[in-house]
Amino acid sequence: MYIEEIRTLTNLPTETLVEIVELGIVEPDGQNLDSWTFSDIMLLRIIRAARISRDLEINYAGVALALSLIDELELLKMENKSLRRLIDRHMCSGSN
Repeated sequence: MYIEEIRTLTNLPTETLVEIVELGIVEPDGQNLDSWTFSDIMLLRIIRAARISRDLEINYAGVALALSLIDELELLKMENKSLRRLIDRHMCSGSN
């Protein structure tokens, strides 16, 4: 998707989308604004960022920090789940 499609789907102005990219919330392919392309996952992240900004009444720098912390939390949860499985397997194999 190009930036015009993203603008249409999100109702965000170009300036806001540029800020979102500059803050690293999403990293589109392409060297400049006219050639940027966005994946569906990036679109969902932009929508999430806009919702956080609106709901919490924070600027996009704050949203970038919030999303970074959310990403880290999700990664830690996945790692925790994986480690719990390993522990469970070890405990089960040790009791046989």
